[in-house]
Amino acid sequence: MTGSEAPRSPIGLAVSGPDGRLVDFDDSFAAMVERDGVVVRLGDDLGGVLRSAAVGGDSVRVVESIALRGGSVVHRLSAHDDRTDGPTGPISLPDIGQVISEATEGDDLTSVRDDLSATLISVLRARHTNERRIRAHTDEVEAQARALAEINSTLLSLSTTDSLTGLFNRRGFDAVAEQMWESARHHSLHLGIVLLDIDGFKAFNDAYGHLRGDECLQNVSSALVRTSRSVDAVARFGGEEFLVVVAAADREACGRAAERLRAAVEGLGVRHPAGGVVTVSGGYASVLPSGDVSLTQAIDRADRALYEAKHGGRNRVEAWDELLSSRPA
Repeated sequence: MTGSEAPRSPIGLAVSGPDGRLVDFDDSFAAMVERDGVVVRLGDDLGGVLRSAAVGGDSVRVVESIALRGGSVVHRLSAHDDRTDGPTGPISLPDIGQVISEATEGDDLTSVRDDLSATLISVLRARHTNERRIRAHTDEVEAQARALAEINSTLLSLSTTDSLTGLFNRRGFDAVAEQMWESARHHSLHLGIVLLDIDGFKAFNDAYGHLRGDECLQNVSSALVRTSRSVDAVARFGGEEFLVVVAAADREACGRAAERLRAAVEGLGVRHPAGGVVTVSGGYASVLPSGDVSLTQAIDRADRALYEAKHGGRNRVEAWDELLSSRPA
């Protein structure tokens, strides 16, 4: 369209019965007349629909009407804005049987009317068919998009979750721990790191087999989750090792959390082949995230404390800062 051409008004098709009520219409007609929550339905009076449409400022005008056998009328309609140059005047429906078309002198108007009727009906049906196909295709695309989103969500969960225990795996832990680290740094809060290791797990596996070993890992994981808060993060860090990030925990709070975790595992009462029950040893460190210390360094501190707990008798927890007098940071 060039700059000198006037924009074309949209065209809609509607069919009214002998009583003037709608028996069919296409989406273009519906788009013209539906506004302010008004919905056009089959059986509505066409004249009333057009008068209601004019209230909003846009008028819907009948461009051409074709009378069909049986009394129905096919209408071609166009939308105009009464506030701009365009057709004006009251809305009215043409008389039944009136045909507005260009015909040369001597044309058989009956033949013209029948031809136009057949053409408009074909167009209307084609529009309906295409609109249904478009809606069906759109629904199919949306359904496929939802299914793809569910698949992606499942894949993401599988890629960040340990399949045996349901805890975060290393990849999942890295993501959530980094978020917790940044949040603690932003709010100037301490963050607690607790590293736990099942005591004598190799002996347990050797005596009872890997199936019992897997069951033991699942039981320990469940105990750690139950004992932790919803704001904390629990991960399987590798083999029989677990890591818990304790949100907003200074040294004392982190120490209490570590002791609760240790006691929870002992409280399971899972028999160990070496005697007694399955236990864990743990090391913990509380840090204030800053440029002076990284998350990796904080985990390393907890790992050092865990080493001391293992060599100090097991089934115990040690704090990293208590090692400072004998070991360098």
